[in-house]
Amino acid sequence: MSLNQILLTLSVLSLHTGFGLALGILWRRSRHHDQGLPWTLLTAAFLTFVFIPSCLVILGLDELHGLFRIFSLFLGLIAALLPFNRKGWIATRLNPRMLRRIYPVVSMFLLASWSTTVFIQDGIASGVPLALFSALAGFLALQRKPQAT
Repeated sequence: MSLNQILLTLSVLSLHTGFGLALGILWRRSRHHDQGLPWTLLTAAFLTFVFIPSCLVILGLDELHGLFRIFSLFLGLIAALLPFNRKGWIATRLNPRMLRRIYPVVSMFLLASWSTTVFIQDGIASGVPLALFSALAGFLALQRKPQAT
């Protein structure tokens, strides 16, 4: 497996898991808020415009082995269910403050690294803006102050 494929795999796993977790958080809020309609609409929009397209992109990635694609989709679905398991083993092991701080940094730097390798190895210039913006997002996430929950 080449460096490009490793970075692509890690980026896909990271991003799709984050999308699944965000979907689960929105879905949970839509069910447990007094004003559930706005959260329900936001959940439907996120599902329609982010999560499902992410699934379709993963299914179309010929660069990844079929098992990695299925594993990525499965991991995204599991992540979507995590916000509903507040008292389980996984929920007690996860530190939400740390995840909110570390996840965007790692995810964006993985994406920037993959985009940079695509540009360097294949000379595809379309990877440059993605590399720049994801690196900028990673640096901005490093600067963000942790919020109390």
